[in-house]
Amino acid sequence: LNEVNLRLGLPPISQSTLSKIRSDSYAEYTKKAPGDNFARCSTCDNLKMMKSTTPIGSQLRLIYEKKLASHIGSQKAHRIIYYGNRDHSVSHPTECLTIIHDKMDHAKTASPAFAHKTKMNDAFTKLPLCVAGMIAHGHADVRYAHFGLDIHAPDSNRTVGSVLKLLRDVESQPKYSSRVLFDGSGSHPLFKAVLEGKEVCLESLPPPPESHVEAMPLPPILHMQMDNACSDNKNRYMFCFWSLLVARGVFREVHLNFMLVGHTHDDIDALFGRWSMKLRQNDYPTVPLLMKSFMDMESQPVIPHLVEEVPDWKGFIEDYLPDKTDALVGHLSPQQFKFYMDS
Repeated sequence: LNEVNLRLGLPPISQSTLSKIRSDSYAEYTKKAPGDNFARCSTCDNLKMMKSTTPIGSQLRLIYEKKLASHIGSQKAHRIIYYGNRDHSVSHPTECLTIIHDKMDHAKTASPAFAHKTKMNDAFTKLPLCVAGMIAHGHADVRYAHFGLDIHAPDSNRTVGSVLKLLRDVESQPKYSSRVLFDGSGSHPLFKAVLEGKEVCLESLPPPPESHVEAMPLPPILHMQMDNACSDNKNRYMFCFWSLLVARGVFREVHLNFMLVGHTHDDIDALFGRWSMKLRQNDYPTVPLLMKSFMDMESQPVIPHLVEEVPDWKGFIEDYLPDKTDALVGHLSPQQFKFYMDS
């Protein structure tokens, strides 16, 4: 912080002054404890470990320093690509749509969610929930969260269903204008029971705009930023899905981007992190209250949706996939893919 102040010509800030600013202006936020539970980058750890075992100034140490610098530079380049796509999506929404998609650890979002564990509430049967968070930069309601019961396999089918629902929402009237949440929900008594009290989520929507906000069509280019997980996102089923979006004219181009393994945490993970800290402060005994807690994280609410069905995309596309001799290979290492139609 003081390095930034120095570059801007501002005086340094002491630790006591920073603590006072935090307590006076940001009392509602909890200070993050040192450390985290994120998986580390094995490449970074290995290079740092090998570097530490070599003598300072030795040729071998210089080799490890160059490899580490190259690796860090590569991950920064991937992040800069995402930031550029994100800014373009906000400044030119009719030209492109940039979406970041990630899932949260479902152990943190089981319902009912209690801030403190007691012998009584620990005996309750909890309903596991898988939460997929998405940010559609510069489009519609921007932030979305799909809550799914743990009755569907966490595979490409769920990812396809989540993306399709998001695209339908992005090209529809924004929820902050229509004031309609959970439209068409409650297809089964189970989901009706889960969403009991869902009206509470309407309180978290911002005041309606003075004029009617029209729906906007999808732009011709999609930039998709996803977690580097082969089982969910980086496989032949998902590649067929992106190809079909282009073949059917939904988008002219689809750019699929992955950050390096161990360096994938970004704005959506920061949102998850703040919500996780909030869940440790208050009790949320129902799923709608859990959804509302996520909506209230920031001034721009996260629009919730309960996943009630998942398309069998894998079953649909299976017969159209090449056999073993022409199977997709070499797709695990690259981090960027482009889907488009040859002219």
